[in-house]
Parts: sequence; structure tokens; C-alpha cells
Amino acid sequence: MTNHYQWLPDQLRSEPFGLDYATIAELCRCGHKIEERSPWGNANVIIVTPDNTLEGAADPRGEGSPRGF
Repeated sequence: MTNHYQWLPDQLRSEPFGLDYATIAELCRCGHKIEERSPWGNANVIIVTPDNTLEGAADPRGEGSPRGF
């Protein structure tokens, strides 16, 4: 899920299902302009756990997958 706000254009861009209905309604009530856009971006991550093992994850929006060695 990605949400993005910038000063110009004055709008919040959100991926489908990026915000729940109640949040969207409240933001609109406060005067914010929200534009829903198709998904963009792709994030992948490797973390070091407390026991110093590595864990990886791939963003389901992309084509990647976690791999080990």
C-alpha cells in the first residue's frame, strides 16, 4: 500500500485499498482531495532478527520473491 502527499498538486494519492473508507471520508470532510491511482512502486526488505538471522520479504505488488542462501 502506498499513499503520497505533496504540496502541488494539492492532493493525496492513494493506491486502491490504501486507506479504509472511514479515513477517506474523514479526510474529504476536512477538505482534502484524494485521487485513487493504480499501484506504483515496489519495496523489498531484509531484516536482521534479534538472534542475528536474516529474513526477507518481497512486495506482493511486484514480481520479486524472497530467496535464501
